[in-house]
Amino acid sequence: MTHDNYVSAAAAYYEYKLAQFGATPAGVDWNSEASQQLRFDQLFRCVSPTWPSSIRSVNDYGCGYGALTDHLERLGFSGEYRGYDASPKMIEAAARDHSGRGRHFTSDRRALEVADLTVASGIFNVKLQATDEAWWE
Repeated sequence: MTHDNYVSAAAAYYEYKLAQFGATPAGVDWNSEASQQLRFDQLFRCVSPTWPSSIRSVNDYGCGYGALTDHLERLGFSGEYRGYDASPKMIEAAARDHSGRGRHFTSDRRALEVADLTVASGIFNVKLQATDEAWWE
C-alpha cells in the first residue's frame, strides 16, 4: 500500500464514520466527547506556559470536523487556526460548523502556512489494511 493509497483509504474510513455519526466525536472515531476533550487537554499540556498569548497561529493536521477550534477558543486562543484533513467531506463539515474569524479549513496540504504551533492528534490511530512496514512509513 503506497502512502497516497493509505491516505485515501484513511480518508474514506473517516468519511464513512462521518456519514454514520455526523460531526460528533464518534464521527472521528472517539468513543465519547469526554475522551476527545481529554485528548485536547493533553495536547496543550506540553505547550509553553505563556500559552495561549504566546501563540499567534495553529495548524491542526488531521482536523476532522474542526472540534479543536472550540476547545482553543475556550482556552483563550484568538489567533489564526488552519485545519487540514485529507477528507474533503470532513473539511466541508468543519467549514460549515466552525468557520469564523481566523478559522480556515482545507484538504490541500500545500495551502497550510507555517504556524507557531502544529498539532496532529489521532492521525496515527487507524492502521486499516496497511502492513506494519507501510503503516510506520
